[in-house]
Amino acid sequence: MQKSVTKYFTAADNAIQSCGFINANGQIPAAYKGAISSFGASIVMSGLIPTIQFYMASSQNRLTDSMKIVEAIAKIINTANPSPDALQQSVLSASNNAANLFILKKQIIDAAIALKIMMRTYQFESE
Repeated sequence: MQKSVTKYFTAADNAIQSCGFINANGQIPAAYKGAISSFGASIVMSGLIPTIQFYMASSQNRLTDSMKIVEAIAKIINTANPSPDALQQSVLSASNNAANLFILKKQIIDAAIALKIMMRTYQFESE
């Protein structure tokens, strides 16, 4: 039986490559280690909707482009419509139904864990 996180590994690797995490040197900026870790913690502490909204907000004053994380998670869990806006809309739609929100939250957390694990297979830039 396949664990819920491992089923997302291939999609997470594809998302890393297609969402612009890898720089010209073939490495991932080290700041993304903390950004993806704090994504999961933010869901637990603040909730799913505030976390998605925060990560979709402007990243001008941050070391990372947090929209890339939302974009990658959208690509991992929804191959039919892999846009951050579609993910945000799914979260907002599910917020009216506790069961649907629970399922979507679990998928997003699993996708974030898979993304974090797959990022570790790449070399990180030194800070």
